[in-house]
Amino acid sequence: MIDLPTQEEADDLFNLVKELEDENKLYRFPYTGGKLEVPLQSIDKSTKFSLDIHTNSLNLTKCTYQKRVYTSIVLARLDINGPRHRNPNQDWVECPHLHLYREGDGPGTSKWAFPVPSKHFKNLSDIGETLSNFLDYCNIVKPPNHYYYLGVL
Repeated sequence: MIDLPTQEEADDLFNLVKELEDENKLYRFPYTGGKLEVPLQSIDKSTKFSLDIHTNSLNLTKCTYQKRVYTSIVLARLDINGPRHRNPNQDWVECPHLHLYREGDGPGTSKWAFPVPSKHFKNLSDIGETLSNFLDYCNIVKPPNHYYYLGVL
């Protein structure tokens, strides 16, 4: 079992610059209910990460972008066009919203959601642009090759 990082360690992991493990691999955007896991690594190759993309089969604009470390620890998750989220203090956060790692919440996901920072995410109605914004936000410097957004290259 992996020890959960402290908040400081998680913040340091979040801020590490990441790149694809295989920059020559082609990835297809998983529209209509698909899932995609893209292996990432720190620039010095010492730490493995994953970028996850999940889409909904009924609502083509509903999707989740997620960055994980150590297989199961979610550092950031952006939910788009999904349900609102109730935080532990009973406050509701509308979708889209952003989950960030908080020490003590457990490995799977943060129990807390936050409004999406407009400084980093300019056009949440465009899932392709939002994915690019999420990659930038998560310090992923070399995005996967040739995304397909809803079937269009």
